[in-house]
Amino acid sequence: MGPEADPLQKQTQWTPDKQKQQQRSCNLQASRDFVQAMYLVLAFNLGVFVCCLKYAAFLMPHKCAASAEQQVTEQADHVRHLKEADGLTKGDAVLDAAIAELLKRKELLQHLQ
Repeated sequence: MGPEADPLQKQTQWTPDKQKQQQRSCNLQASRDFVQAMYLVLAFNLGVFVCCLKYAAFLMPHKCAASAEQQVTEQADHVRHLKEADGLTKGDAVLDAAIAELLKRKELLQHLQ
């Protein structure tokens, strides 16, 4: 019995078509792996970007301090207006809330400086 007569051996022989098909299959899997890796890199970079935005005060303290200082000034003006123009005194809920906000903003500014 020759090699052509054995059907099992004939199935396992590599023909150029089978080799090309196997190579295409490997290339397709490599492409899928590459795309998945790029999605992971993109997701990681997006996560880092969001964290950078979320914690910009730690990355750019000089810009955040200037903004916080401006917010303190605006809130202090608001408290002054409530006292002088509206005639509110300590114990009024609106004035107490405005003072509490001013104190929070001052504390934030102190941490940034």
